[in-house]
Amino acid sequence: MVVNILYFGNFNFPYGNAAGARVLGNGKSLREAGHNIVFVDLNESGRFNISSKKTFDGFICHSLPSPTAFDRLFFWKYFLILKEIVKKEKIQVFILYGNPVISFLHLLLNTFCAKNKIKFVVDVADWHSANSGNYFIRLVKLFDIQFRMKYLNCKSNGVITISSYLRNFYLSKGKNAVLIPPLIDKFRYSNLKFNLNFDRVNLIYVGYPFPNRNGRSVSKSAYKDRLDIIIESLFKVKNRNFIFDIYGISKEEYLKVINFHRNILTELKENIVFHGKVENSKALQYIANADFSILFRENNRLSNSGFPTKFVESISCGTPMLTTYTSDLERYLSVDRLGFGVSPEKNTDFIKLLEEILSFDKAKILFLKKSCFEYENFSFQKYSVNFNHFITQL
Repeated sequence: MVVNILYFGNFNFPYGNAAGARVLGNGKSLREAGHNIVFVDLNESGRFNISSKKTFDGFICHSLPSPTAFDRLFFWKYFLILKEIVKKEKIQVFILYGNPVISFLHLLLNTFCAKNKIKFVVDVADWHSANSGNYFIRLVKLFDIQFRMKYLNCKSNGVITISSYLRNFYLSKGKNAVLIPPLIDKFRYSNLKFNLNFDRVNLIYVGYPFPNRNGRSVSKSAYKDRLDIIIESLFKVKNRNFIFDIYGISKEEYLKVINFHRNILTELKENIVFHGKVENSKALQYIANADFSILFRENNRLSNSGFPTKFVESISCGTPMLTTYTSDLERYLSVDRLGFGVSPEKNTDFIKLLEEILSFDKAKILFLKKSCFEYENFSFQKYSVNFNHFITQL
């Protein structure tokens, strides 16, 4: 049976952020299963009217404004537009991604769907900590996060999860929970070509490691990625026949948060290059040209509840990853030739891993890149049966 599904949340469709890429992959998998999908995203060009929309790959996406602090207080404006879209599109299943405004909107949507016999589903891709802002802000964030993760999500008809950690949590609460890692369309990567540098090892990081771009110092436990540990580890390796390209953050932005690395970056100026923000389509080619991508995340709830889109994107570009074992990564790295991992508790092991891969010849690197490029287990077609079963069980 064909089901009309609305997918709403704090994502920028289709490739404006990692969340946009995730819901697009899920949407393609759901469409492959025979269902109709309509998206509603949040971005700077969005408007509070039903006519603000765009199309991509056969999908319609309505756009609402990215919420300001003022908009968060008037969350009912989002609710009224969503009600209008639900009615117009004859929605039968409402999927909420993340926490677009505040949890009161989540509560309103859940109640509205229950009254109108619409199945309400949440897509949970993380479990953030309240480690930024002043004491009052942190307290409000903590309440909002816990209220949503432990109570509101459990009131839904089903939960789409990105990791085993989250799936096991919601299964223990008696919920219909399905595990869907980040999904991709292999066709998007089919035209990428390798352009390797045979004189040295090319390493790459793409992303923004800190929780926000205002340069404010926050607890290290709130960092999404430990780019600082990667840089410190590269500083300690003996073999410096490498270049580490960093996309997504400028050197100035980085030093605003981690100023004590100024001397390290000065000494490694020939090895570490910051490029700032870059379009996703260009980033894919930069990743394809690299020998390895690097990701260091700590062993905490933030890392284990999520699953790095960076990993899926890297191997889809044909580039193996050097990383720490968090979330479900060990499952993929221990079975397939997709990269190398170490325990996040042992920085010395990470330095040894860097020393090892810096000694690889290009023939071995090309073999690994070929293995990554041919890997298909993150293709959206692989999960259409899982999605269909999940939807029919709501």
